[in-house]
Amino acid sequence: MVTFVQDAILIVILTILGCFYSEVPYVVACAAGILLCLVCDRSLKDERSKILDLMELSASLVFSLLSGCFMVYLVLYQCRMFKQKYVRILLPAVIYIIAGFVQGSEAVPKLILYSLVLLLTATILYILSLLIEKYMMAKNQISSVVSVTAINEMYVKKLNQELVIKNYLADKNARLEERENISRNIHNSVGHNITAAIMTLDAADMLFDTAPLQARDKMNVANERIRTSLSSIRQAVRVLDSENKFVSIEDFVGELTAVVDSFVMDTMIKIHTDFEDIVSGVLIPHEHTEFLTGAVQELLSNGVRHGNADIFTVTVISDSSNLKVKVADNGKSDFGCDNQRERIDKGFGLKKLISYVKKCGGTIMFLNENGFKTEISLKLIKTEAEQIS
Repeated sequence: MVTFVQDAILIVILTILGCFYSEVPYVVACAAGILLCLVCDRSLKDERSKILDLMELSASLVFSLLSGCFMVYLVLYQCRMFKQKYVRILLPAVIYIIAGFVQGSEAVPKLILYSLVLLLTATILYILSLLIEKYMMAKNQISSVVSVTAINEMYVKKLNQELVIKNYLADKNARLEERENISRNIHNSVGHNITAAIMTLDAADMLFDTAPLQARDKMNVANERIRTSLSSIRQAVRVLDSENKFVSIEDFVGELTAVVDSFVMDTMIKIHTDFEDIVSGVLIPHEHTEFLTGAVQELLSNGVRHGNADIFTVTVISDSSNLKVKVADNGKSDFGCDNQRERIDKGFGLKKLISYVKKCGGTIMFLNENGFKTEISLKLIKTEAEQIS
């Protein structure tokens, strides 16, 4: 478009000049019109044929020869079939000299002078066209840079919005997960202790008339259980100590032993433990130990409450990357394949156990065959020291 405007302005100015000096101005104007049509056709097409290029060159020659002014020969400069800059600059002067010698209308010194003027003017036009092209190129580059910058700003703004949303969702999920952990710990620990306290108070009530001293002991035990429940509630709502991220397998077994002994003391029920098949020195995430001790308490309480079980077996098996806890009892439960989903949906405790295990990528299985059996398997993550080594 810019090239067409330059050529059109040049042709119009030279046409006015040519019509002023020419003896046949109407013919010059017609030739200029044809030339403008060819220039316009050139600007609309990406590729030019040789025939159109020759037609444009012929129209330029006719226009120049019909005009009576030497400056009109500059119209040959706009002929784009000659891509070499030296040819385009020299073409008007060369054609003018040849036409002057053929016609013999001008003296030789005058021809040379006019040729030099044409050469200088063509050079100036070429320099101006280069400056215009560079200006348009720089303008397009600036527009392109501005557009790219605007697009990048929009993209960055969109990324920032997505990041804000992701951070919000991550924070929300973290809060929901923390609430779930707190509710599970309260249910497992407090629920067990309150159940044990109720059972102890029932036993104290039966012994109150016949053995008041034993009844008082039972009541003291129940009181201690309730205090322990209150302490568990307070601990659940506090932020866990971030420095103790891992617990050794030996400490975990010690915690389970304390849970089992406490349950036996409260219920006088037999519990067999098998903690032999473990690898010494294995570290367990603190969250896993809290979950598993609470899960064992939940399963022991459920066995007594729902299955009237009086014998339990608690087993722990571990290696360097896996931890498995099994709880089995001799109770009688109607839990089976037919109503498993319904019983789990209705049972708050089992639902929490399944939710945590799935979140950690582990597995949990329930089997009601000659008693109720539960098996929980969790993957153990490596500590930072183990990952480095």
